[in-house]
Formats: sequence, C-alpha cells, structure tokens
Amino acid sequence: MQRARASATDWKTEALEVHLSGRAMLFRTIARETSEQRGGFTPVPAGMSLAQGVFLLAHAQTDMASIAPASFSR
Repeated sequence: MQRARASATDWKTEALEVHLSGRAMLFRTIARETSEQRGGFTPVPAGMSLAQGVFLLAHAQTDMASIAPASFSR
C-alpha cells in the first residue's frame, strides 16, 4: 500500500497491491491478484454539496484552482 498526502490533514491510498493464495474448506484453492493505481487528489472546498460535487466532476477538464465555491451553480 502506498499513501499520498491529499491535504494538510488527509492521506489517500495511491497504490494498492494484493497477492493472496490459500485453501478454503480444505478442498478449493484460492488465488487472487489485484493492483490499483489512483492519483490526482486535490482538496475541495469545505461544505461542498452533492450538486456542487457533480458540477466539479462534470467540469474536471478545467483548472481546479480556477473554480471558486461562488462559481458553483445551485
């Protein structure tokens, strides 16, 4: 597991790898390989509503720093 700082107080999982193998009920072999990559974490304004979050995701191509809470449609 690799963690990344998303803000001054928050950390997010950036990479996760799981390698699991074993037996279930003595008869069945279990094997699982998983790898996840995440990134691009940016803080959002405190108190953001669901509608504002949807607006932010819909306009994710714009520069995040240029979006101020006052520009969200309500």
